[in-house]
Amino acid sequence: MTVDFVNENPLDLCDGDSDDDSDDFSQMEVDTVTSRNNSNAFLTEKPIVKNESLFYAMKLPLLIGAMWGLLPLRDLEGKSAEITWKSWANCRTLVSLQIILLVGCFTMFIGIDFIIEVSQSTGNSIGSIAGKLSGVWFYTAGLFVYLFALLRSKQAAEFFRLWKRISQRIRTTVSESGKLKRELNIICLTVLASATGENILFHVYSMRTGIVSRGLELTFWNFLEDYYNSNQYIKRFFSYDPVITVLMFVVNKMALFAWNFGDIILMMISWSLYTRFRAINSFVEQYLSWDLPIPYTKQGMIPWHKVRRNYMRTVRLLDEADKIFYPLIWVSYSTNIFFVCNQLYIGIRNADIKTTVERIYLVWSFLHLSLRTLAVNLFAARINESSQDLSRLLQFCPPNEYDPE
Repeated sequence: MTVDFVNENPLDLCDGDSDDDSDDFSQMEVDTVTSRNNSNAFLTEKPIVKNESLFYAMKLPLLIGAMWGLLPLRDLEGKSAEITWKSWANCRTLVSLQIILLVGCFTMFIGIDFIIEVSQSTGNSIGSIAGKLSGVWFYTAGLFVYLFALLRSKQAAEFFRLWKRISQRIRTTVSESGKLKRELNIICLTVLASATGENILFHVYSMRTGIVSRGLELTFWNFLEDYYNSNQYIKRFFSYDPVITVLMFVVNKMALFAWNFGDIILMMISWSLYTRFRAINSFVEQYLSWDLPIPYTKQGMIPWHKVRRNYMRTVRLLDEADKIFYPLIWVSYSTNIFFVCNQLYIGIRNADIKTTVERIYLVWSFLHLSLRTLAVNLFAARINESSQDLSRLLQFCPPNEYDPE
């Protein structure tokens, strides 16, 4: 089956492009896409790849997020790529609300403790205040990500459907690699594995006094007691109790996961958009001859009008992603910069530390935060880089193939 866009308005996706423009494609299940034949420039068929559905590519990370109460969407486990946000009465939505309530309570506890500590202490330095503020910021960032995921779930589901519809429309000028799902899984699992290792070292670092005093003997009950003692803020509200301590531990891990998962979402969306622009560029480049100083192509070899229109469709995806995820971007940058500076300060202040565990933790924590922040920046920068490449490639369009667009 071929798909022709000759009669469509070339600006239909440049100025908002309502969903009605894509409705004809929302139910379309096409098993082949069209491409140019190198010898006769006629449209021929080739198999499509499954990763035209962004949900298919992000399925594993989304399932992991759902396990922790993020993104309460329906049909995450199903084979359909048409995931939806049902209602506030949905079971997953209610679970997310309960988690938000728990994280919010502990954010309030640690916030009150911070205010009391700062107000009662004298001669606080900026470094000491930042150290006390780090716990408040940590829980606040986790709480924000949970709120963001809940309030933007409906828009996220619509974005996945929009991605699928636009992917069905740009098949004629896309050269897919078929590796997006694997790449997104690697991004997600790498960040989570590093965060897990960093958090384990953090507990060893923060509970080292109790562990050493018992001669490295550690039972479950000893762990709970040491964990309670390492979180000084909770002592202002509760005496030691195993149930409260377990609840505090679980909420802490939820905030930790949400904080890391917010950056993972940004990295995966950025990388997916980058691969979409790169796919259009690769389609054009495969028909350019590079054996002369100025690349050229035979007339009729590249459907330039479709390249331009499909580029605008991809720009629309970028605009929609920006509308949905911009609050997460602000929180990610502010939180990561704060913690990178805080960890750098702790490392400089404790430059004379002797134990190997402390050294490993401080180095691992600083590198984890720095590299994660750098990855968010670089992945977003790749979008701009790949989108600019097409402007360069359009210069090779033969003058006799110019049109009113």
